[in-house]
Amino acid sequence: MRLRNEIFAQVLDWLVQENKVEDQKDLAIKTGISQDTVSRIMTGKVEPSDDTLRKLNASFGNIFNMQYLRGESTVMLIEDVAYYKSHPKELKKLFGEEEKEIEENRKTGRFVKRRGAENLRSASLIRLYGK
Repeated sequence: MRLRNEIFAQVLDWLVQENKVEDQKDLAIKTGISQDTVSRIMTGKVEPSDDTLRKLNASFGNIFNMQYLRGESTVMLIEDVAYYKSHPKELKKLFGEEEKEIEENRKTGRFVKRRGAENLRSASLIRLYGK
């Protein structure tokens, strides 16, 4: 599972790229999360709590996939989750070589034990497809 701090940093980078915030200070102001807490999360001193992640998500109209924010999925935005649910072939193309494994896991409801992000990726895709 990916560290929540890394994910928080990626979300901040995305928000900056999308011109939704300017920096950590602006994020703190827009979310109501203290600037000290944002700084401590970004430096790895603390991990963001579920409440902090919910507050972050709510501040931007719940556009983020909470499973992503908690490190349980590789799909960041809710609109992408919806897209891939309605376009399963696109999802399979995205992960090419895992297509057969994903389908097998979907049918059996089992997770294949694999290393690192690949296992997380398969688990995320299974959640999208359902059992």
